Amino acid sequence: MPKTLDELTAVGCHGGEDRHKVCRSRGGESCAFDGAMIVLAPIADAVHLVHGPTGCTANTWEGRGSVSCKGHFHRMGFSTGMKELDIVFGAEGKLYEAIRRCRDEFKPAAIFVYATCVSGLTGEDIESVCKKASNELQLRVIPVMAPGFAGPKNLGNRIAGEVLLDYVIGSGEPEHLTPYDINLIGEYNIAGDMEFVEPVFEEAGIRILSRITGNAEFNEITFAHRARLNVVVCSRALINIALEMERRYNIPYVEVSFYGKSSMSVALRTIAAALDSCPEFITNVQEVISRRETALNRALQTLPSLAGKRAVLYTGGVKSWSLISALIDLGLEVVAVGTKKSTYEDEIKMKAILGPDAPLYEDVSPKSLLRLIKEKKGDILVAGGRNFYLAPCLLGRCNRHRRCAFPGLRL
Repeated sequence: MPKTLDELTAVGCHGGEDRHKVCRSRGGESCAFDGAMIVLAPIADAVHLVHGPTGCTANTWEGRGSVSCKGHFHRMGFSTGMKELDIVFGAEGKLYEAIRRCRDEFKPAAIFVYATCVSGLTGEDIESVCKKASNELQLRVIPVMAPGFAGPKNLGNRIAGEVLLDYVIGSGEPEHLTPYDINLIGEYNIAGDMEFVEPVFEEAGIRILSRITGNAEFNEITFAHRARLNVVVCSRALINIALEMERRYNIPYVEVSFYGKSSMSVALRTIAAALDSCPEFITNVQEVISRRETALNRALQTLPSLAGKRAVLYTGGVKSWSLISALIDLGLEVVAVGTKKSTYEDEIKMKAILGPDAPLYEDVSPKSLLRLIKEKKGDILVAGGRNFYLAPCLLGRCNRHRRCAFPGLRL
């Protein structure tokens, strides 16, 4: 068992044969349909057509904040708008017409068609309709069979990964290859994260051949099987892609994090070592790390120090442990970590960073978070968007907010 963050990041997902066989959920997650949309919707030059009631489409429009400069369809909602009569008589003809209309009016690179609880329960033959549309309309039309009742969000993530493996990856060829081509798996470019990461890769001489799926074009995913290395950012979501590509195409993989100075440096070293490249390449990567760390340290000296501040952390997945490293880089003390959305493997990594007595808490209801901040004398809460409404309580303005969920509960 690796003990340090460097070792954990380098070893990545290789934690045992049975480690990723079970899709485990601890609650606090949405449905499989949502999970599939999270993975595939960032492919912004493809239309994402929801075969179900219009209400399901509301789940998609800018719901995750993925940024793309490769298209704009991720900011649009497409639905067949199934109604009562469609449930009684079937809506396969309606689906085919919606596919044809999307092709004619928007001319996408491909169309992903999503099953929902309604179309799944009524037995719509989505796969046959997609196959027929692909042949007749001369366009890639891909079924995504992840209705909400199939399971939690994590299962939907992995179903989407299987869809890419079965219908997309391996169906195209790149114009050229380099010895330093990688696939980036499980990074969705939330709020434009990759705007800061990709220039560092380019400076180090590492080329991202395919992005799965943040800021991706559909076509680049078709030739992902030609990469030298798969770099997995969120193993909980798409480890199945890395495992299957290792089996099918003999492409090794590593798991890394881009949060914080230490994690980014470890990521670059891990990728460089896995590419097994020439000494000049390794030397260049080390120089880039040194140059970037020096520039970052110089910039941080101009800002107020965060040393000694106390942070309460509640995120999930890879962020649950990688953000700990980033906060420590900034001098903060992590006094509590919510684990409701984390796997056992995430907890192992947290304890490797914070020690065996890491302050992990599974009860992360809003009331519990507020109590933790008070008891631990926290200065900052680092959490997802669903907890932003706690800000008035944290500022002591809870009673002034007419819609406060916790009247009278103040720090």
